Amino acid sequence: MRVLLMAETNWLDNLVLVQDSTSAYLMRLARTEKIDIAVPEYSFYEADGSLNRKLIKRAERIDEALSLLGQISQTEHYTELCKIGRETLKELKRLTLNDRAEIKRTLDKIKSMVLVIPYTSDASTRAEMIFESSRPPFKEGDCKIYASILVFVEHLEEEYDMIIFYTEDKEDFDHSEINEELENLGVEIIFDSGACVERIKGEG
Repeated sequence: MRVLLMAETNWLDNLVLVQDSTSAYLMRLARTEKIDIAVPEYSFYEADGSLNRKLIKRAERIDEALSLLGQISQTEHYTELCKIGRETLKELKRLTLNDRAEIKRTLDKIKSMVLVIPYTSDASTRAEMIFESSRPPFKEGDCKIYASILVFVEHLEEEYDMIIFYTEDKEDFDHSEINEELENLGVEIIFDSGACVERIKGEG
């Protein structure tokens, strides 16, 4: 039973930052060659940017807390407590900045372990047409991911018994046009990592 699981940006987010156990289990299946996992090249760039923005926001909030503690510490009987709190927050900020480098390393590692769906000129043209015609998935980034997947599946040289597109963006991808188009290509769309595992295990 050969299974191809196509995952996108939110799966990368879950692996790298949330460290979701079910998403990690899917990766372990790929490492043991139980399934093949393919991820759009565009998703790696999107995940890198979104995760970086989350870390920047975290660092900014830490800076705000440091500033607040600095003000409170001017009251003498709070000085020692504020000093302890500031040292803790400074360490959190240092770790947050270190996380940035670790995220890039982790994304590169994942990239080396999966099939990367290239963002070709054909995919770019199709994404632009989908976006300009106001067809789902509507958002420009989602159109690039979706077009990459369509072109990839249409030109698959490998034979698979099951092809799944896993995304948690149900609001963006759960449209009749998308469901019909994927169904015609023999692709199931699933919006939950646990449901992906159950579907794969059920056919294993």
